[in-house]
Amino acid sequence: MGSLNVEKRWAFPLVISSLICLLLLATCFNMGLVSSLHTINQIFNIFQSRINQTTEGYAETKVSQSPPPPLPSQIPRFAYLVSGSKGDLEKLWRTLHSLYHPRNQYVVHLDLESPANERLELASRVEKHPVFSKVGNVYMISKANMVTYKGPTMVANTLHACAILLKMGKDWDWFINLSASDYPLVTQDDLIHTFSTINRNLNFIEHTSKLEWKADKRAMPLIVDPGLYSTTKADIYWAMPRRSLPTAFKLFTEFKAVYLQLQFATFNWECFLQLFCRIQNRCSIAAIALLKIEVLMVSNMCFATETLKMLGTTKACCSAFNELHKWIPFVYAGSAWMVLTRSFVEYLIWGWDNLPRTLLMYYTNFVSSPEGYFHTVICNVPEYAQTAVSHDLHYIAWDNPPKQHPHTLTLNDTDHMIASGAAFARKFKRDDPVLDKIDKDLLHRKNGTFTPGGWCSGKPKCSEVGDLDKIKPGPGAHRLKRLIARVALNTKLKQNQCK
Repeated sequence: MGSLNVEKRWAFPLVISSLICLLLLATCFNMGLVSSLHTINQIFNIFQSRINQTTEGYAETKVSQSPPPPLPSQIPRFAYLVSGSKGDLEKLWRTLHSLYHPRNQYVVHLDLESPANERLELASRVEKHPVFSKVGNVYMISKANMVTYKGPTMVANTLHACAILLKMGKDWDWFINLSASDYPLVTQDDLIHTFSTINRNLNFIEHTSKLEWKADKRAMPLIVDPGLYSTTKADIYWAMPRRSLPTAFKLFTEFKAVYLQLQFATFNWECFLQLFCRIQNRCSIAAIALLKIEVLMVSNMCFATETLKMLGTTKACCSAFNELHKWIPFVYAGSAWMVLTRSFVEYLIWGWDNLPRTLLMYYTNFVSSPEGYFHTVICNVPEYAQTAVSHDLHYIAWDNPPKQHPHTLTLNDTDHMIASGAAFARKFKRDDPVLDKIDKDLLHRKNGTFTPGGWCSGKPKCSEVGDLDKIKPGPGAHRLKRLIARVALNTKLKQNQCK
């Protein structure tokens, strides 16, 4: 009995001691496991950092090794630059409202020629606007740049805005540059809906390598733009000697417009009208004997066989159009307006193979460099040359003979603007009646308010931001889809689009 009592006395302490030992052992095991895992992670991190250091050295030669962009949303976003000069405050403010959508990003700029009070007023409006301040997607360049169209300062200003937009957000898909004299012909819902259905790699920039008279008048002269070093705007001045055309890269410029002088007696009108109605892009009838159309493939007036089959155009029509070519004087008209992918904009700013910087220095002394810099960059990079659609999605009309600036649009141009299917048009005078008509018939926008869209909420309408993913396209989307389907036809072949 005594022996049994002794066993009971030491049994309980033994159990307690065993439990404590097990607890301590488990704790030691867990700490060792955590330490081991931490050590393993450190080893992998070292290997990963060494791998990154090894591959970084090749970034300048291999575009494909750039950091992969985030997966795109099904609904695209746009990044806008809207710029103006002296006296453009109200025009810019109206254009900004007509373009606004909370999904997008916006940079606005009044150049250094604008009075300080205009720039301060724009900054105050942006800061105090209830929607702009709440969403935070409108940014004003407060330190104004000097901009002259004939020199490189407009290119520098565009690149400045691109850099700001890249810093503002990483989730936009296309960059669009506009001026205060531009105006949309479709709603942002129309634009968003249309671009959600197309290849995200397409860049819309009119281009051609057929310099013709521009080789002598623009590429070979040397100019200096006082806007690079002066606070007051002045015209460019010419330097000597002239330079030869480059051999390290191929020059490209904006589109070639063709004026058609119709000869009534010897022309097959029925065939011409059939073809004209099918390929019409932008047309302005000044008189019954004078039409202006853009020819999409200037090297072959009758287009490719595949295109003719698609259009259903007969060989007789083709012959008639070639006959008309005998009476066509070629006239070039400039376009510095573009719709560029985020990927190409990143390439312009970062320039991992140095071509964008080399060409930027070359175009510093080039006459009207905005009409050639971006075109030459994109067409000299194989990865991007196959994405270049030769159209700027603008309706632009030119006087006859063409002047330095395009024809100012009025109510008389309304039908042609709509028929073009373009997303934007230029140029307009401030508060011209044609803008009121566009607001009423195409944008359904009331004076001083935003263009209505699926995002609009609150009373009055669009005073509050609703569902950003709610898109309500209208007839403008159908017109724009038809235009893009036509001009982007060849890019499906993944061939070099720059000729």
